[in-house]
Amino acid sequence: MDKFLELKHREQVIVVLGGLLALIMLLYLLVWTPLQEQADSLRAQNIAIAAAVARVDTLASRLLAVRESGGKIAGSATNISQLVNSRAARLGLKVSRLQPNSRGELQVRFEDVSFNDVLSWLHQLEVNDGLSTREVSITRASLPGVVSATVRVAAG
Repeated sequence: MDKFLELKHREQVIVVLGGLLALIMLLYLLVWTPLQEQADSLRAQNIAIAAAVARVDTLASRLLAVRESGGKIAGSATNISQLVNSRAARLGLKVSRLQPNSRGELQVRFEDVSFNDVLSWLHQLEVNDGLSTREVSITRASLPGVVSATVRVAAG
């Protein structure tokens, strides 16, 4: 304190202003900036939660509509397998194995079928019915244009 009092008035003002400026800078860096970052983080979380709530509301309204109509939920394993079978039957494809899994996907096996028919079947499932192909394995048979195929499909 003695050193401060020994300074000229102008120097005392400069030291006081410098100290105030340093205090303001410390408050800004140690208090304001973390609070602002936390507020930004909370805003981002609120936006994400609002989007999730909107998706849940949409799904809930779809579920209620399906329940009221007495239908089955679109995309269930039963509906997918019925759809896969009916599309295959329309193209004359004989399904040799149909196996659902726990993720809601369906594995379909064809033996000795036309390659073009398999492609048409996949096209119809994806474009017309909204199913997605997860995995396809095709092996050539002894006759030209004839293949065996294993396909994994899922809703959406």
